[in-house]
Amino acid sequence: MLLKYHFIFTLIFCIFLFQFIQWWTIAVFFSGFFIDIDHYLYYILKKRNFNLKKAYQCETKPFGRDRLHIFHTIEFYTLIFGLAIFHNFFFFILIGLSFHQLIDIVDVIIFPYKRGWRTNSIYTWINRH
Repeated sequence: MLLKYHFIFTLIFCIFLFQFIQWWTIAVFFSGFFIDIDHYLYYILKKRNFNLKKAYQCETKPFGRDRLHIFHTIEFYTLIFGLAIFHNFFFFILIGLSFHQLIDIVDVIIFPYKRGWRTNSIYTWINRH
């Protein structure tokens, strides 16, 4: 899903959440929106280029399949879940990440041609490469 839609949907979600969790919504918003920094990191590693504009354009016209977006993997979610057990901050980070992932799942349901663009596990990605 494009960043602008993640921004809009996450902002709406956080406006709704604010009445329940007050300022923790900042953690939810930032984790729900900035998780996509891993798209840029993958672009840098794949293309050896730091141009943010080209990275964004490349994301709208995908290159190849089986991309490793590290913050979208089960291993990363497991780490954040484990940390959430010990501190509220990570619990709210987990809420933002989960909301982001939900939006991504809906995006793939609406646009099935996007299936397979991103791996869901670092372990399986390493074993395939």
